[in-house]
Amino acid sequence: MSSAFNRKLLVIGIGAQKTGSSWLSHFLKSHQDVYSSSIKEMHYFQYYKLGGTWPNSYFQRRLQQLHLCEELSSFQQRQIHDLVERVKMDGSVSAYKKFYERRISNESVYCDFTPAYSMLPVTELIRIRENFDRVKLVFVMRNPAERFWSQMRFSERALTEENVDDLLGLCISNPEYIKRSDYKSTLDRTFSVFNKEDVFVEFYENLFSETAIERLCNFIGISFTAPDLKKRRNKAGSLPMLSHQRRRLVETLDRQYREVHRLYINKLPNNWKLDMEQI
Repeated sequence: MSSAFNRKLLVIGIGAQKTGSSWLSHFLKSHQDVYSSSIKEMHYFQYYKLGGTWPNSYFQRRLQQLHLCEELSSFQQRQIHDLVERVKMDGSVSAYKKFYERRISNESVYCDFTPAYSMLPVTELIRIRENFDRVKLVFVMRNPAERFWSQMRFSERALTEENVDDLLGLCISNPEYIKRSDYKSTLDRTFSVFNKEDVFVEFYENLFSETAIERLCNFIGISFTAPDLKKRRNKAGSLPMLSHQRRRLVETLDRQYREVHRLYINKLPNNWKLDMEQI
């Protein structure tokens, strides 16, 4: 890698899922000082171990879809090029670095927002820290019940008013859903490897404001640009959460409410506090 590239800052969005990462990634992509791949979620760290299985199988399907298009936009053409190189990426960090080095020009920051990184083990976080001269992390938390409900609406395509309670029970018993709601474990692992000044922690409930975005810009060392606060991306379905469903989720995710409250007692959003009154 060139010394000029090594001086650039890598910003890794480590989650959590359904906490505005698409919106935040798009904001950074539009900034003149930030480079972001056409592949929003690179799924490289830890996932490189899976080889030809997922996520490569997903990237390959996306490539097949693009090749079937009669006309391709400039973005789609760029995405084909990016996907081909991502699929070929090997297990060395140098392949990941070269992907960005070939594409970045005058930008001072490049980023990879992959919400599944919230589940990275300590060994992989250490690998990141040891292989990049300059790296900072971004972690956004959302009211646990709201985040869980949004993930369920997004993932369970067959969700209806008639089957929602049954599917809710299945999702609660699914370890993957619980892991993605485990803010405490993510924070513990992250801060065991990275200094707190290198990790930007924000609440989803406060994210969509110029104040939060200005703080983020200062954190990664870029000029403040006013965000589009009206635009929402990757929205889940509109099925509302009923009071008994909320209570069930709040009780299930009780530990997350209590632990985050302990860590950020003066910053906890009001809707977290209202749910905690049920516990």
